[in-house]
Amino acid sequence: MWCHPFVVEKVRYRIAVGELTWEVDEFLGLNQGLILAEVELSNPNQVVPIPAWVGEEVSDLPQYYNSSLAYNPYSSWSNP
Repeated sequence: MWCHPFVVEKVRYRIAVGELTWEVDEFLGLNQGLILAEVELSNPNQVVPIPAWVGEEVSDLPQYYNSSLAYNPYSSWSNP
């Protein structure tokens, strides 16, 4: 059984930019203040124009995974 100390709450928005659709998650509860954006690629070499509202790349940082946010919420980070 998979059990988290708390539920990761978020609101997901879908934003069309050109031919791509970005999924933007606004986190709530103990992760409030964190907003993540992602886009699905059709292939690993696809060139993606990055909108001005997108910040740094965090895809490979485990602390941003939902499973990590359940155990170590954004509000507990010393330097969010």
